[in-house]
Amino acid sequence: MKNLLLVSLLVSFNLVACATADEQKHSVKSSQNFAVGDITTDELKANKKFFAHHDIKLNAKDIALIKAIDKPITITTYFGLWCHDSKREVPELLELLASADNANISHQLIALDISKQEPLNRQQKDGVKFTPTIIIKSDTSDDNQNKELGRIIEKPKKSLAEDIAGFVNR
Repeated sequence: MKNLLLVSLLVSFNLVACATADEQKHSVKSSQNFAVGDITTDELKANKKFFAHHDIKLNAKDIALIKAIDKPITITTYFGLWCHDSKREVPELLELLASADNANISHQLIALDISKQEPLNRQQKDGVKFTPTIIIKSDTSDDNQNKELGRIIEKPKKSLAEDIAGFVNR
């Protein structure tokens, strides 16, 4: 009976130890294997896993909405390479911006780690709590500060193009 109890305790201890070690290894691996901070569109597109499941079909109406933006704006996209919402929205946003080819729009990509942090801590200043967070700012504010026009958090309310155009045109 003592042997059975001892064996049960040893097996339980090993299972708990293995589960804890695997959990810690996964956490460290996840936070260290993803790019963080500024990343270019080309660098992001080189990450085949991020774009693996996307067959993006843009419609002419959405492209026209973005092409018609006639005020200078900056779009800042905070996202995670590990985030399923980012994997859904960011490739479509990149394709939309490339297709519209609007000189009035500048775009900045900022990759966050699993803790939603990046080296320059800009996510804190911009109040980012979820990924992706796409912030649209005016480049023509009177006080030389970029005025926030709106933000898309995790997914658009209508479509990326309609939401962005709606922020700019209100």
